[in-house]
Amino acid sequence: MLQNYNLNTNLFYMRCTKYHSALGCFCFFVFLAASTGLSAQKSAVSIVAGLTRMPYEFDGPTRYDQTAAFFLWDGTQQRIHYHLGADYNYAVAGHWQIKTGLRVAYSRVAQELDLHWPSENANGQYMPVYQNERLELQHLFLDVPLAVRYVFSDRKFAPFAEAGFVMGAYLTSGIKERIEDRVGEKWSRNGEVRPFSLAAQVSAGVQYRLSARQALFVQVQPRVQLVGVEKVSKNPGLGWGVEAGWRIRLKK
Repeated sequence: MLQNYNLNTNLFYMRCTKYHSALGCFCFFVFLAASTGLSAQKSAVSIVAGLTRMPYEFDGPTRYDQTAAFFLWDGTQQRIHYHLGADYNYAVAGHWQIKTGLRVAYSRVAQELDLHWPSENANGQYMPVYQNERLELQHLFLDVPLAVRYVFSDRKFAPFAEAGFVMGAYLTSGIKERIEDRVGEKWSRNGEVRPFSLAAQVSAGVQYRLSARQALFVQVQPRVQLVGVEKVSKNPGLGWGVEAGWRIRLKK
């Protein structure tokens, strides 16, 4: 029986290393966090908002699915991801807490270009025929964080630190194109965006206690993408974010 248990455990962890099992592994850890928090003496909810600046790198000229062929992405692009949502905090022991939650995340990136064609009147040079053609890409996600937080003191100003993961579930994309003064916009799922993404994140911040049950906080958040958002790009390095919120303790 013990051999069968060890075999099943090894198979579970092997499967968790694959991309298609990322969601199952993450939900498993969320379940553990919730189970641990049931015996906590303190819990709190937080309303949070923030943004993260992430770099994306393209190995060569790449086109997004459902976009015009001449809109190509190359090199490194910097993008801003915005999020708004709520966290649920479990106090498990002393200054230790476990955090999970749900956020709506949104990102947008745009490019403009001139379409060039050879002109007989310009001695064989390429001249712009259509100027200021524009493409806007918008992605919408549901993010689920799972982190461990340590609050260093119970004073009015209290520093804290976090470490954990953020899983993103892809919802839909918006594509807005302006070509030859014709503007078209549509929302649908894009084949170049992965259904799920996963990032590792650490945080350092400070909270200000307004009362026995309420506090404001702000934190900075370096992030590394483990499973990229898009199939056509990769995350080449470190992203940075900032988050602020209002925390309300549910139990005294």
